[in-house]
Amino acid sequence: MNSKFALWALGLMMSLHAQPAGKKAYDFRGKVVEVNTGTKRITVANEPIEGWMGSMTMGYAVDKEEVLSRVKAGDQIAAKVYDGDFTLYDVRVLPQAAAAVTPAAGSWLRLEDLEQMAVASNPTLAQAQANQRAAAGLARQAGSHRGLLRG
Repeated sequence: MNSKFALWALGLMMSLHAQPAGKKAYDFRGKVVEVNTGTKRITVANEPIEGWMGSMTMGYAVDKEEVLSRVKAGDQIAAKVYDGDFTLYDVRVLPQAAAAVTPAAGSWLRLEDLEQMAVASNPTLAQAQANQRAAAGLARQAGSHRGLLRG
């Protein structure tokens, strides 16, 4: 039992060490466009990162090389990024939204299930949410630049 705890503690320390200390963390979401095992980078079309950057498609390093064999083009991912660091940490492949609410064989769909499926797969709602996050980020960015112009 002690050896399992020691391995867990070592893994925790290594993951904490790999993440930049003292930098602000942001939640990252996007769609994998390409996986390049030669350069050990993945190209992702990311959603806007509120308070840091708008949506764009660019290459990112990953904190763990095994991510390169786990993700593929077309996967929706979530990760952590840190201010000024273009490495993705703790990359997770997200399940397909429609599959998450699909009922088991032989069961009935409820109105709530149908509503969830419609909202999850509606591209207009997703775009509106992305536009709102982008506008909020731009407003925050404009406010921070405003102080620089006065000073």
